[in-house]
Amino acid sequence: MTTVYASEIENDLMKYAILAQRWFGLRHSDPTAFEDRLRAGLNFGGGDGYADKKIDFARNLSFFSLELFQAMICGGEAYRPAYVTILWQRLVSSGIVIPAWGALKGSPLADHQIDEKQLIGHLVDRTFLNLLLPPARLLDRYQSAVAAVDVLKGDDPFRGTGFLVRHNGRSVFVTCKHNVDPAEGIEIKSVETAAGDRLKLGAMRVSKQYDIAVAHLLGDSHGPHFALSDRVEVFDEVFTLGYPYVPRAEPVLLGHRGEMNARTNLYAEKCPALIISNLVSPGGSGGPVLSRDGHCIGMTINWLEGQWGTPNSLEKMRFSAALPSELIREAIETQ
Repeated sequence: MTTVYASEIENDLMKYAILAQRWFGLRHSDPTAFEDRLRAGLNFGGGDGYADKKIDFARNLSFFSLELFQAMICGGEAYRPAYVTILWQRLVSSGIVIPAWGALKGSPLADHQIDEKQLIGHLVDRTFLNLLLPPARLLDRYQSAVAAVDVLKGDDPFRGTGFLVRHNGRSVFVTCKHNVDPAEGIEIKSVETAAGDRLKLGAMRVSKQYDIAVAHLLGDSHGPHFALSDRVEVFDEVFTLGYPYVPRAEPVLLGHRGEMNARTNLYAEKCPALIISNLVSPGGSGGPVLSRDGHCIGMTINWLEGQWGTPNSLEKMRFSAALPSELIREAIETQ
């Protein structure tokens, strides 16, 4: 497959994914427009004698099908089964639509049911598109929400990572306290997003309890910001974004795929932490830890390091760790 052809496919998938988000949103905000769209799609190329019954199932029982999904996206204007099927499979794998064959006594009119609570949650916090697009698009979608934090400690420059979350209708910048703590003689020089925008922040407020600092965003920022979530289990796939120092390379926003390994308590810091398999190194602390659907489930911190063995045979132990989202939420609300 040539690069150009692959790019065209991805552009088409993005277009139809955006259409799916728009029309699923209209199921509640403008049901008449949604039903008209379904009817036009079902009758595309000829009349469908069961169109009204299928629409009734979708409206009143949340029963859905691949055929209705095709009708909703294309609305009688096109027929693109390959792209629609790819997106449908991703909705099924994410649990937004659940196989429900037999629920209507074997009726072929609708063989899945929509999980309304999940769907509405994803539409409200703008994570729906993350379900339909590959993980690589997380960097594209949230390049205005992840930033390099450049500071001076004395005369020495350092870099950390931070990110924007949406909480109670406001945009809040979050990073590690050790990246910006004025008590350590640290002066912030710039906070610049991956999109190249310099963020204007209010006063940086540091937590007394945790390695967390927060500041309200002043002015506007383009693109979606992260939504906090507590939903993560051991072996779940997680992604980290950050600006670690990469030897002999220019600064770059680096993504890393890993898994959630454990939830533990840090006895020195007296707080819970997530152990993750992702590589977290200097410069990357303060970055978001994301679930597959783009929810922020934590923030990376300095790795947990220790030694084991005898004085003549010491082995270093090092684990990547993150503070869970509940601590970020607490820090925002108490600051």
